Amino acid sequence: MSTQILALEKIDQLFTIDSLCEYLESHKSIKLIVKCEMFDSANSNLSIADDYLFSLFLGESIYPFCSSISCLVNLRSIDFDLSVENPCELGIILLRFSEVCYSEGKDDCNETILDSFQELKINFQNKLFESNKPRLIFHELADSYMANLVAGESDLDYDEDSAKSHYSLHPEEEFGFWHSFLSPYLNYDLYSSPWAWIIPYHANKSEEPHNIETLLLSYGGMSENFIMEEADNLVFNSLPSIVLSQSVMMQFPRIGFNIAQKCAYSIFKKDIDSDSYSNFNPKVNHFRDAKTYQILLSEDGSLMTIRDNFAQYIFFVDHYDYSVDHYDYSSDAEISLKNLDVSVEQDYQNAFDIIADKLSYLAGNHIDISCPWNKLDDELFEQLCYDLIAYSSNFDLDTRQKMGKSRSRDGGRDIEVYTRSRLNKPKSKWIVQCKLLQRSATLAGSKVQVSDVIDQYGAEGFWIMTNGVIDATLHDKLDAISRNRKIGIEKWDYLKIERILAKPKYQNIRKRYFGV
Repeated sequence: MSTQILALEKIDQLFTIDSLCEYLESHKSIKLIVKCEMFDSANSNLSIADDYLFSLFLGESIYPFCSSISCLVNLRSIDFDLSVENPCELGIILLRFSEVCYSEGKDDCNETILDSFQELKINFQNKLFESNKPRLIFHELADSYMANLVAGESDLDYDEDSAKSHYSLHPEEEFGFWHSFLSPYLNYDLYSSPWAWIIPYHANKSEEPHNIETLLLSYGGMSENFIMEEADNLVFNSLPSIVLSQSVMMQFPRIGFNIAQKCAYSIFKKDIDSDSYSNFNPKVNHFRDAKTYQILLSEDGSLMTIRDNFAQYIFFVDHYDYSVDHYDYSSDAEISLKNLDVSVEQDYQNAFDIIADKLSYLAGNHIDISCPWNKLDDELFEQLCYDLIAYSSNFDLDTRQKMGKSRSRDGGRDIEVYTRSRLNKPKSKWIVQCKLLQRSATLAGSKVQVSDVIDQYGAEGFWIMTNGVIDATLHDKLDAISRNRKIGIEKWDYLKIERILAKPKYQNIRKRYFGV
């Protein structure tokens, strides 16, 4: 049976209750489109939050009358795919929601019905803020509602007493976090933000720490074979702080971690034995003893976890900075886990290379990781890039598509791939361009199509792979596009690729393409 499309805003104009029940009886598979006008035009996150709240209220109201139901958030709508089980009960609710949605544009909207609906909506909203989180079917819509509500709190114009009262009940919101509606499914509390998650260290002092592997596999967008490695937070000379494992080096989210720690302290200090945080100094937002931390970094650098005496913190890699309204930080604030700026990475690599070369020569083991790029043609280089996508566990390898042979009319997209979805972050399409250059050549901004390709194929991420050097014009071009369009950017030059291929795990790929 084919799926029928219904726009919620049109239902009350097209149907009576009897004709709608008859329609739903005859058509069991429905795509219900809920237009969200504020998604791409709102001046405040609070307006977007209202759209999410309306859709959440609708979804939780209709699911008991469906044999199956799911939702998808699009650029301008939220779509519910449902199978009808009780057509008349479902029809009554759909008709009522249709009558009140976008009521400002309807001349014949019944004020009594509207007032009654608003009262029900407020009662539903109040239940969302009860101390025991309700177990919602559409918990991701609820989290998106909270994300925009918290982001828009600066627009609420709280007076000092109101703000103090609100944050005493919800201390996490002062730091840009919210109590996730995923918590009832986990049987422990999860606090979420755009850049990090916080969970308690354990339920009580006698228990082992919560195992977060299931959380990351189910809701963190990680593949089943993701590997976490022990890592260290380092600062070398005057360079920015980094986190370093045996496989990857990333920018350490210094400010984001400080915010998250102080948030955790505010949330958990009443529930955890004072010994757990006796070494914590809330004025400077960190423990006095650095040994209190345990840091793990995923092999590809897409995920970092930190454990201290009273909480576990999960940071995801992101490609642009978030602002935190309650803190006055510069635009380059180290909020989220990020790839290092090229200049910083090069400074660290140069320092490490000097040290490594000296140690290698002292041990009599000088290692050359350079690749004989002259063995590859354009087609083989694209195939190598296709295989190297597996290095990042953020991407769903089953969605990789190589767009024809090299130099075919691919419209500037050599490879397409989708990220894995995670809580509050749906999957997104990435375009990969592969550029094989002559030895010692540089790749300039004029040689790479970006904006037109992104627009043409609706991509939310762009990935350039080259065996050459990416010059300043291309770095500046990609950074500007990432900043202005809020899309993800990956830049892999020969340094990045050769270091990946030097890892034991990728020796088979190196040998396949280069024979060494």
